[in-house]
Amino acid sequence: MRAIVLTSSMRRHQFVANTMARRMDVVGVWQEEKSFQPMTYAESADDEAIIARHFAARDASEEAYCGDSATVDAPSRRVASGGCNDPEEIATMRSLRPDVVLVFGTGLLKQPLIDTFPGNILNIHLGLSPYYRGAGTNFWPLVNGEPEYCGATIHFLDRGVDTGPIIAHVRPDIRH
Repeated sequence: MRAIVLTSSMRRHQFVANTMARRMDVVGVWQEEKSFQPMTYAESADDEAIIARHFAARDASEEAYCGDSATVDAPSRRVASGGCNDPEEIATMRSLRPDVVLVFGTGLLKQPLIDTFPGNILNIHLGLSPYYRGAGTNFWPLVNGEPEYCGATIHFLDRGVDTGPIIAHVRPDIRH
């Protein structure tokens, strides 16, 4: 099965792309630069401290668990935030004739891209849809005191934001 992967340039995303490339014929990986700026949500010094602590711990975890994924071991392209939606990039993706498009960590994908691969785009969304959609979806449940909404959703991509038909939910075993 020929696949392309649309992801981010962060270490966890590279780890997932490499894991996929070891298990299937990944003919291309598009790495978008991340645009999520969590500090823009801070309303106080306490908020800033909480956000900084959370993302520092996340970065340390990525280094510990995904440390061997500093690069992608498949043909890859780095694009700006939203770059997967560029018509020239879509044309390049189409030329690779993938059977499936695997998404993990991009910005919002727009209709021209979705229409290019109808019914063949799978998204790994960190967060439990429909409860949390978009970005920071395992951060906000913790901030909001709702750890039961931490997890991941695997679903088909449609024109909504994390609204496509759900294949599976995965929830961590949360311990105090």
